[in-house]
Amino acid sequence: MYNKPQYPQYLEAFWTQQAQDVLGPRSLTALREHVWALSTQFTAERPEHFSNYHRSAWTLLAYGLYFFPQSWVRLRYPLQELFEFRGWQPKLSGSAQGLKILDLGAGLGATGLSALAYLSGRGYAHVQLHAVDHSAQALEALEKLHRACYDTFWPGSQLKIYRESMLRVGPEHPRLGKESFDLIILGFSLNESHAQAEFDDKLFFLKHLTQLLSPSGILLILEPALKETSEALQRLSAELIQKSNLFSWGPYLHQGPCPLLSKGDVWTHEVRTWRIPQKLQQLGTPLFKVLHELKFSFSALGKRGAPALSEMGHTLRLVAPPYETKSVYLLKGVAQDGQIHSYELQRRDAPRARMAFLKHLERGDFVHIPVFKTLPGHEHFRLQAPEDIILLTP
Repeated sequence: MYNKPQYPQYLEAFWTQQAQDVLGPRSLTALREHVWALSTQFTAERPEHFSNYHRSAWTLLAYGLYFFPQSWVRLRYPLQELFEFRGWQPKLSGSAQGLKILDLGAGLGATGLSALAYLSGRGYAHVQLHAVDHSAQALEALEKLHRACYDTFWPGSQLKIYRESMLRVGPEHPRLGKESFDLIILGFSLNESHAQAEFDDKLFFLKHLTQLLSPSGILLILEPALKETSEALQRLSAELIQKSNLFSWGPYLHQGPCPLLSKGDVWTHEVRTWRIPQKLQQLGTPLFKVLHELKFSFSALGKRGAPALSEMGHTLRLVAPPYETKSVYLLKGVAQDGQIHSYELQRRDAPRARMAFLKHLERGDFVHIPVFKTLPGHEHFRLQAPEDIILLTP
């Protein structure tokens, strides 16, 4: 098991200083209404066309202090999973250049820079980040942040920016079309850029993007945890796997469609707890926002398949928070076979101390269950002891 990702205090200090330089000491109070407006736009309103919300200095700073930390940490969950659980080992695009990242709809760079910092921290030198966005204000802020944190988070890296629509990016692009990327990121940008697009138009766009992947590259897409956006992402992923010779690297271990798509009342998404940055908490608490949970959906696709896991026992991703009745403790997840499995543990078999561990399991965790007893009914099993639940991811 590896550690939960955290948001660096250095970055919080950077955005705090930016806000104070522009708005003065009462910057947090002044930004709350803009946090509320952006949050409503991203979740409740879902407009047909998303505006350039980085054009205003107020909304740009509100995003930097409130939404940037959340996107930074959300990206880390699937990226850490790819490296530390699924065994992804990207080959260098070129010995001189190192790894290449393409961030589409980059905005202020929360997901792209998070990936850049993570790869630099793993020892990859001379990583290139290619950031595409239509907002000049956002790209200017991204460049400023890259310079300010260069020595701290991504020494030796290179940033290249492209002010244009991400919809223009593909193998025919005059500059990017000649590149081969180890990681292509769409960090909450697909649903905005294709808000009113038909399924086939989204599929066509993603198929073209995959032509820019290196042989061992990964296309990593993060979307809001809303039912609409999550299910659309899983349907697109299933189609790409079936018809474009791509392999799934997440969220599940199998290569077929998401089994939750046929359920209707539940859908694939992550719910992760995290350490809330101080300024974000000060901004969000008076607005009665749920701050301790990070919700999102994701899909990771590659030209090569992931290394096989051990076939001993069951390994599954939890698709619901664990819950308990008067007599049993219940787990539900999707296993290697692509089926939804249910597991029950008798409360009398679970010491109180171990129950505390089980209550901290989260939607999206991978667990391994080496020993179980098959019960009557479809994919239903009983555990003999809480020690039979082994947490594999944070």
